[in-house]
Amino acid sequence: MKILLDARMLGHEFGGIGVYSRELFRRLPKIGGAHEWLVMHRPEQKDVTRQILAAGQENVKLVAVDIKHYSWAEQIKLPKILDQLKPDLVHFPNFNHAILYRGKFVVTIHDMMHHRLSGRRPGSFIYFQAYKKVMNHAVKAARAIITVSKVSKQDILSFYPIISPDKIFVIPEGVTPEFNATELPGEIFTLREKYKIAQPYILYLGVREAKRNLPFLAEVFNKLAQKVPD
Repeated sequence: MKILLDARMLGHEFGGIGVYSRELFRRLPKIGGAHEWLVMHRPEQKDVTRQILAAGQENVKLVAVDIKHYSWAEQIKLPKILDQLKPDLVHFPNFNHAILYRGKFVVTIHDMMHHRLSGRRPGSFIYFQAYKKVMNHAVKAARAIITVSKVSKQDILSFYPIISPDKIFVIPEGVTPEFNATELPGEIFTLREKYKIAQPYILYLGVREAKRNLPFLAEVFNKLAQKVPD
């Protein structure tokens, strides 16, 4: 089987989806050694993509495509390119995909956050309508939907009750080996001293976006700071 992986979002600059793509795509060709793998990437990512995917494997071929995500070219030009490559299956690691592509594809839908928070920036209404059109097609046309949690699966079904639950596969995101490293004695104490961190404190990990509910976190911090001045 010829399987095409859309790796255009590889890299840390895209946050979670880039990391998800990197960790998933670097392993799939090794696991599926009997298949032929096409890895579609942006031209400027060739060296990084080759390094991440160990493209020296006989069953992996890199395909450079100068098409950005969330662009008109993705909808107009990409379907023609995919038709020329003739994959048996395409995996899009995010909801955005070429809605005019008529081949078989699988899509990963990480969450339904945009359905809940459409955005407040000028012109966001137009972008939100475009997002819904692409998402609607992804949910209905994909041969299978991958999501990362049971909560996300429930959200997808709540917004799209016509979709069969059997079409959605919950595959939790894994943990890379560096997170399993044994803590050295006194390491936490040393880091606290270095960065002058004293309890109590609030730790947030994530992208600085309003949809992450950071304004609410700031309100909570302000109220706690009034009760606990230090």
